[in-house]
Amino acid sequence: MKSYQILFLVIASALLPYGLGCSLDPERRLNKAIDRYVAKAPDAERDLADTVMEYISIDSIEGENLESNGKIIYSIEENEIEVVYPVEISMTFPGGSEIRQIDMSEAYFAMHDGLKFCIFGEDGGLLREETVGDDKNPVRALVIDGSDLIYYKNSHLYRYRINDMTTSTLIDETFPPPYLSYYTVQLYAINDRLCILAGIAGSYYFSIVNPSAGSIDLKNLKMSSSKHHAGADAIFYIAGSSGNWELIRFSRGAKNKKTIRKFSDIKDIELTATGCLWENSDGLWAAEYGKEETRVPFTYIIAGKYKGRILLQYGKTYHFIQMDKMLGALAVLKDKASGLWDAE
Repeated sequence: MKSYQILFLVIASALLPYGLGCSLDPERRLNKAIDRYVAKAPDAERDLADTVMEYISIDSIEGENLESNGKIIYSIEENEIEVVYPVEISMTFPGGSEIRQIDMSEAYFAMHDGLKFCIFGEDGGLLREETVGDDKNPVRALVIDGSDLIYYKNSHLYRYRINDMTTSTLIDETFPPPYLSYYTVQLYAINDRLCILAGIAGSYYFSIVNPSAGSIDLKNLKMSSSKHHAGADAIFYIAGSSGNWELIRFSRGAKNKKTIRKFSDIKDIELTATGCLWENSDGLWAAEYGKEETRVPFTYIIAGKYKGRILLQYGKTYHFIQMDKMLGALAVLKDKASGLWDAE
């Protein structure tokens, strides 16, 4: 019996590089798909699109009409919300009101409808509901900060302590948008800092505060799009106006700005720490900051961001993209499968 077991292990080891080893090697699968495309095998271009997506993804989820706020991927239908990532849970906002925003921490979910916010436990059970807004001064954004909830109303930031159910002003400074008639607000955290983006339709103010110290790091950086990337060292954002857009890098330390790229046509864009993806009239494009752009030759669709990673929708699947791998895959395709761009 032992001799048969040894023989089996020897044969399995010999076959590993050609069988299981190949199936586990993403680069080998990519090169194999490129070879099939070059050889004009049946359905080779579709298979290549599938293989490239597998190569550049770290994870994926199935779904339709999904949204991302950067921390949660979900779908909303009026007062019903279904969270699909990073956990799967469904919740109902009491009173039948339409949910406007949601946030999540390890212990809580929180959401609001403009008039009140509700706090749910990690199991989806309702813990608190507080009416703090009205039609004239609605709640416009919220974010969970440890055992507290920070929310934005009438250009002010407030801290609600979940355990003792008390509210106080977070900071005396106000953070109004460029125009007060109608606007949206985003609140999110970078490490121990709170970011505020307020505005609408090509005119936004971006600010950063230190909640624990009650101080301001940055006030009213003007942006022309809500799409941006804020990192520890730099903020990447869009400035300018229709037909004359600029991608700007703002250094948080030196407080200076540098134009990285100019655009005459943008339909959608997502920015990361190292590069960006954007859609224009000619399709989807990718570029590392400061480098030449490449058109993406497949029918991938920008679908938002999650924790700094761009989401691409492909069919009914949402993929979490590794930007460096995507840029690397495009370079390989340009070199070995240039026929993908022959129609340009």
